[in-house]
Amino acid sequence: MFRGRYTAQNVSQANPLSIFGPAACPMYIRLIIGYVFPPNSIYAAVMPGGDLTTGTAMSGNITVNGVYTEGTQSHPLDPGIYTIVAGDEWGTSNFSTSASNEKVRYSMKWLEKAEEIAEILRHEPYNLLKNDCITKSVRFKRMCVSDGITARVAVCIGLARAKWFGHWLVIPVIHGWGEVEDKRIETSRPLGFSGLWGIIPVNIRPFFIIRF
Repeated sequence: MFRGRYTAQNVSQANPLSIFGPAACPMYIRLIIGYVFPPNSIYAAVMPGGDLTTGTAMSGNITVNGVYTEGTQSHPLDPGIYTIVAGDEWGTSNFSTSASNEKVRYSMKWLEKAEEIAEILRHEPYNLLKNDCITKSVRFKRMCVSDGITARVAVCIGLARAKWFGHWLVIPVIHGWGEVEDKRIETSRPLGFSGLWGIIPVNIRPFFIIRF
């Protein structure tokens, strides 16, 4: 389990959290050379010497309520995004993200709160030099972080449908938005409203994106 959002490509850079207290592993001194599964079963005989009639469950459930920083004292999880990685003996790994708000209980989901923040920014006057889509998205990230919401900014080069001299064309544009839980959240203008040259931000199709 890791604090933050990670994938198979960057998980090696993360530091795992101590979700178990100090304890000796009962299988640590057990020589294991293989597993034998009956057909369509989650139970297996641990070899050598395993009993195929009873077997050992190859699945399990873990509830994480806190982390251990030192000794045997557990501390509640801080609000934020966590990545959970589960692997097996054959090298297969699954990644999942989860949100924790043990210390702060919101009356709404984080995405809903993020949308409220974005809606405030959308209704601010748009200014290409002082308050454009990228500036608003950076402010969106800061406001989300101050509320305990993990957010990021995405800036892209994309294609947009624009009206020039009475004709509709597809042109390249630079555009920015916020992201929470991998969801694109527009910040530049009210949803569905068009800006310069009739461009509707939500309809911009990115082909190159950087995120921070």
